[in-house]
Amino acid sequence: MKKSYKQIVEKIYYNNIKQYIAASTLKKLISKIRYYNAKGVSPKIRLLLSDANSRYKQLYNINTYSQLIDSIYKLRLDASLYIRPGALIIDNDISSLNNLIVKAADKLKDIYIEYDSYFGRLIDNVSSLAYYPNIYLEIPISRIGLIDDSSISRMKGFSVYANDINVNELIDRLSPYSDKNIVIAEWDIKRINSIMRADHNYAIEVLYGPASTLLNSYNLQLSMPYGRYWQYYIDKYKISSIKAKVMKKIFKL
Repeated sequence: MKKSYKQIVEKIYYNNIKQYIAASTLKKLISKIRYYNAKGVSPKIRLLLSDANSRYKQLYNINTYSQLIDSIYKLRLDASLYIRPGALIIDNDISSLNNLIVKAADKLKDIYIEYDSYFGRLIDNVSSLAYYPNIYLEIPISRIGLIDDSSISRMKGFSVYANDINVNELIDRLSPYSDKNIVIAEWDIKRINSIMRADHNYAIEVLYGPASTLLNSYNLQLSMPYGRYWQYYIDKYKISSIKAKVMKKIFKL
């Protein structure tokens, strides 16, 4: 079957950004986790799944998360997990999300709840967040100060991402929360170097890709995206630069 122009462009685009995706299958992901564990690195896994827009899709996503959690636990691998609410919530029913969070918190090192459109509902209704010390929240820097401080105060720490403000402003916005364990997620090598040179006590989480080479130079954490729903991930963390560079390369702008 002849491929459409859109399919050709999408394939070229993916071939350019796939270096930022750790694995597309569970077998390959397990191999990557073992590789980094041998180097003393405990990666954080970001499972790339689309929204639960049907009961079938919700069940599929739940089973995919569960399989990953069980594999890491049974193989005694050292890894943490990001959970995205939108991949598990349908018709305002958060029971499946709550059950999965509890399962993950019981079996894995740390759990990070990704920020998305369901985040507010999650904060107000998921009781497990208040009782498990290894559950963290992911918060975009633009929401710091807008999210109820009582929600943040329940956590021992949180992860933050900010690819649209300069490093000095980033550090300033985080200063009121210096008593928390804060992790800054970044993919850009120049920004990571700037943050490391700044006077702060925050940890840096390197998003998988070229910046992973910095693991040899700094004591950094590693985030590893796994799955096929990569467009959401690229848009969320790299929309302004990675996509622009790839499009320029494709169309020779």
